[in-house]
Amino acid sequence: MKRFFYAIWEHIEYLFILVLFVGVFYLSFTSNSYAGPDYHTSPEYANRLFDETRVHRIDVQIDEKKLASLRENPKDKTKYRTTVTIDGEKLENVSFSTRGNGSLSAVAELDYSDRYSYTLNFHRYNEAGSYYGLDRLSLNSLAADPSYLKDYLAYRIVAAIGLDYPLTSFTELYINGEPNGLYLATEGIDNTFLKRTNSSPDAALFHPIPYSFNHDKINQNSKTSSVKEVDSEMEWMGYGGSDLVYVGDAIEDYNAIFDNATTKYSRADEVFVIDAIESLSEFSLKSPEDYWDIDSVIKFFVAASLIPNSDSYLGGTSQNYYLKLSNGKLSLMPWDYDCAFHLEKESYDDNYSSNRNNAIGWPIDSLLIGPSKDERPLWRLLADNPDYLNRYHAILQTVLDEYIFSGEYLQSLESASRLIRGYVYSDPTKLTTNEGFEEEVEYLHHFIPARADAIQRQLWGIDSSTKPNKKE
Repeated sequence: MKRFFYAIWEHIEYLFILVLFVGVFYLSFTSNSYAGPDYHTSPEYANRLFDETRVHRIDVQIDEKKLASLRENPKDKTKYRTTVTIDGEKLENVSFSTRGNGSLSAVAELDYSDRYSYTLNFHRYNEAGSYYGLDRLSLNSLAADPSYLKDYLAYRIVAAIGLDYPLTSFTELYINGEPNGLYLATEGIDNTFLKRTNSSPDAALFHPIPYSFNHDKINQNSKTSSVKEVDSEMEWMGYGGSDLVYVGDAIEDYNAIFDNATTKYSRADEVFVIDAIESLSEFSLKSPEDYWDIDSVIKFFVAASLIPNSDSYLGGTSQNYYLKLSNGKLSLMPWDYDCAFHLEKESYDDNYSSNRNNAIGWPIDSLLIGPSKDERPLWRLLADNPDYLNRYHAILQTVLDEYIFSGEYLQSLESASRLIRGYVYSDPTKLTTNEGFEEEVEYLHHFIPARADAIQRQLWGIDSSTKPNKKE
């Protein structure tokens, strides 16, 4: 009997492995805890259209008369029923319309180009319609970006920071068989986005557009008013809450937020958003931490620091971001980077004139590009809180080390530019030259590493992290 137990003891490790294998084998066939990929983190559309290793193809078939009407009146954003083929797969009854505000108006003013951005809505005419779970798709024309890469690269940085971001991929767009150029397909920011990012079931999304920059309202008002009356009204309209400045409890004072929701929301959501904005007020008794996802706020400004952009919350336009209300907190996601990677507008400071070189050295603790801290209270929340500021610096350092200095950013840039170069060269509607494309790609090779070096010097205290002689 002793020899029997000794024999077992000598081979106990093999017996343990056998028991472990049998247990795993049994669980794999009997457990219901796993049933394929999690839809929230890996929806099927993510693995199809948003496969970034290749350039996709989207064909839109639309009645010629409707196409002519769309091109004659692009700012109306009329929705047309079309047939769309994505990578050879046909989808019927898809809504097709122009999209954008300032960029749309800019292209509409050109007499030599119809290179508009578009929206595809797969369920507008069919409640059950979608593209493998995707309800809406944006097609960014990249008209203002000679590199074709700004949005794509910016979202890679945003992802490295740990913020929510839309999925993207490059695609050729054909309309009625005619090549319309290379576009950036971008995941719609709506209910399917909420599902993928594991938001709460009652989450709500808002895309604040300040009244002074809402071209839909300009067009609507211009139909019934003189130009002078429209200009006067637009001056009065102001930001409408997109600056997150508290002006009282009236919901209509924040319609730049609520008029631009991309999902359903409730009256309670309206009250919560206004209370959250009030919590940013300098004299409020409400605690911002009760309303805002502080980690998200800090990361939002980390992204703003790495990717200087005048056309943003920190600049005069106070736009190009999303607010998400989920699990009882508001978080932020940056959006639309076609004017990023430099400061295109005046910085309102003689020491920091508007040009690309000064954008590289822009001080990380004085990020505002024009407005004061009172005019951008969400930034004031970070800038005036030493604990938040330290966390902001720590996240900046981590992203520098793990994404920029590691070479991952340059690898993303080089692989993406190789992927699209031939398509850009043959793009029949591009608003740049081949030389212009190459110059912009070279600039992107230079800018982010140089910006990272400048930020590192500020974090080490070698260079100042605030603007000299400038009171925000």
